[in-house]
Amino acid sequence: MQRTGRPPLTLAPSTRTGRTNAAQTTLARFFRMAEDLGLSELQQCRLMKCPSPQVLKRYRAGHGTRLNSTQQQRLSLLVGIWATLIGKDPGGDRAWRFMHEPSRKSPFKGEPPLHFMLEGGMQALRDVAHHVTEQTFKP
Repeated sequence: MQRTGRPPLTLAPSTRTGRTNAAQTTLARFFRMAEDLGLSELQQCRLMKCPSPQVLKRYRAGHGTRLNSTQQQRLSLLVGIWATLIGKDPGGDRAWRFMHEPSRKSPFKGEPPLHFMLEGGMQALRDVAHHVTEQTFKP
């Protein structure tokens, strides 16, 4: 085989470390949000679609930070909702009340937004994210 004078083909380093760090950061933010909201382990599992409290504990300890795409999307939405709420209320009291108190506004239909998200799946998370963003940027 003849050499062409070009350097040998090298593969770019894996971005897995970057994905793992991003997952760890997102999980840390999620757990901070869960603590601020006083969420039970079961509620945390349901929000992030974690299979069991034991797996949740491993996530919290920093082990097994490999999230599937659904979990990544859910956590991204949840962390975004919380960041928007905290941005409006750095102390967190209004944000906590928003999540826990029943709301007659659409789409909640008298449910607390937290219950709406726990029961409604991915679309409910998107609806809450849209509602929070819409309320934040209203003139």
